[in-house]
Amino acid sequence: MLKNIGEYNIRKYEEGDETALASLFNNVYHGYAGFVPRTPEYWRWSCLDRPDVEKEGIMVVVNRGRIVAYVVVGKSGNIWESCVDDAHDEKALFSLVLERAIEYLTRVGSDLITLNLPSDDSVARETCEKLGLSELPPDVMFLSVLDFKQLLELLCSAKKDKLNSFDGDFLVKFKDAPSWISPFIMIKFKNGQTEIENENKSCEVLIETDTATFTSIMFGITKPLWALARLKLKIHPPWKLRRVLRLFSFMCLDDPWFFPRSDLG
Repeated sequence: MLKNIGEYNIRKYEEGDETALASLFNNVYHGYAGFVPRTPEYWRWSCLDRPDVEKEGIMVVVNRGRIVAYVVVGKSGNIWESCVDDAHDEKALFSLVLERAIEYLTRVGSDLITLNLPSDDSVARETCEKLGLSELPPDVMFLSVLDFKQLLELLCSAKKDKLNSFDGDFLVKFKDAPSWISPFIMIKFKNGQTEIENENKSCEVLIETDTATFTSIMFGITKPLWALARLKLKIHPPWKLRRVLRLFSFMCLDDPWFFPRSDLG
């Protein structure tokens, strides 16, 4: 069923929409840490194929033949995913899909509405408040790194502009490395190039820490000076501390975190 609301049309999901929906999601959320790129197949698995989701619960907004917003609502009360093209009127579109989501949940008899939104999305927060929804603390997230070498390669690639003029050899030594990872990571910066190896080699600076502390520093959760004060981080020689702090400031992930409920199992 198609409804006209000004210049926008809202309808339920139609077979084949997932290609455009996945593309819109990727365009809107790619800048957030925790972003998982959508493919049409992944979108179907995480949204359409959920036991509590029916096609009537997936509302799509179209403008001039192009999908500009959508919401995925489960009969359980979970709004699994919502997405609005920021090239359009975000406030109007988010209000539209959220109001339709609430109407749908009321119709199917759900007395609960739960959704995840980016903490920096003031438009969404304001709209939720107007519709009587309350903000709760986010769920506690558990993060584990299985391949530190690949993580550092990705971070160095993302921070290439900052690291372009950085030089030096840094050896990271994990005091508690599990059996499936190397206890050493060698990071070399020279002439704008970066090399990362799982090897124990001679270096200018040795960084000793544990995997949890290093992970939290790389993801911007723990400050290096805090870790130093609590002996969770050691730098050899000590006078290279300023250089290590500069390296961490260049490499650590500083993007805001967000993950939709659809990324939960």
